Amino acid sequence: MKAVILLVAATALIGAAPSQRARPYEAGGFEPNWVLTIANGRLTYDPGLAGVRPTSVPLPPRQPVPNGYRYVTRGLTVDVRHVRCHSYSGRVFADTVRVTGVAEPGCGGRPIAPPRLTATIWELDAIGGARYRHGEVNLHFAYDGVLRGNAGCSDFTVPFTERRPVVRFGRMTVSRRDCAGLGLERERRALAVFSGAARISFVNGDTLILTGRHGNARLVP
Repeated sequence: MKAVILLVAATALIGAAPSQRARPYEAGGFEPNWVLTIANGRLTYDPGLAGVRPTSVPLPPRQPVPNGYRYVTRGLTVDVRHVRCHSYSGRVFADTVRVTGVAEPGCGGRPIAPPRLTATIWELDAIGGARYRHGEVNLHFAYDGVLRGNAGCSDFTVPFTERRPVVRFGRMTVSRRDCAGLGLERERRALAVFSGAARISFVNGDTLILTGRHGNARLVP
């Protein structure tokens, strides 16, 4: 399962003004799946609506507002507040972002490591030097303390308990489907990640590293 909210957000410092020299600033929201990008001196907004093209304009002056700033263009106002935002995928971002005409705010700014794994969604990106493609291994740490996932032709569940910096996995239940899949060896390595105990660490708040007897496994949102 992959997050419905499409966010790959970064900024040099919380509260830093995006500019031509800054790293791109991105924000996004749900219902509809809108995406806002500030980069190379331009503000680009894609409302995520069928038949409506993205708008791209020169970046206007930044106006200060309480705990944040605002951009105003013809027909579009963007409010960025430095208030932590929890996305539908369980990810946390530094900023809450509101855009003209969208009822629900979205999330933007730098990603922040979640305080716990519960209610987060990931996919397996790599084990050691072995890379996995997008969608090959999907993971959901559910509220009931059970990790649910799929790896190639295998669907699996495994209970977990977390006490930072360690997560412990219980006995795994696996059911297999008739399909081509990842190949038995790659599938076996993926499932082995979620056995025993693993140490939790994060890179830039947005990449989860599990270190256990399997080596290092890298998970991405």
